[in-house]
Amino acid sequence: MKKIIPIIAFCCSMLIFSLSLTGLITVSIATKVEQVTFVAVPTVIFGSVLSMLSVGFVYILRNDKLCRIAFFIDVAAFCISIVSVFIWLCLL
Repeated sequence: MKKIIPIIAFCCSMLIFSLSLTGLITVSIATKVEQVTFVAVPTVIFGSVLSMLSVGFVYILRNDKLCRIAFFIDVAAFCISIVSVFIWLCLL
């Protein structure tokens, strides 16, 4: 029962990372195809908010080794989300 929270944090970090990566891919596709922006913009916003919240939550649990790994995954997801937001703002 002691390891359930780090495992959940790690799984959520992987899901958030994949969401942030999906946001980056859809924003990159939206540079050429206008219709994809209806999916890309909410994906980028949702991914950046979730990654920011997850970084704060996992930072509290950083004493566990699995939570430290999840923290670095969340930081990478947050960086990808920031890049996606910059690409999106350059399109406007």
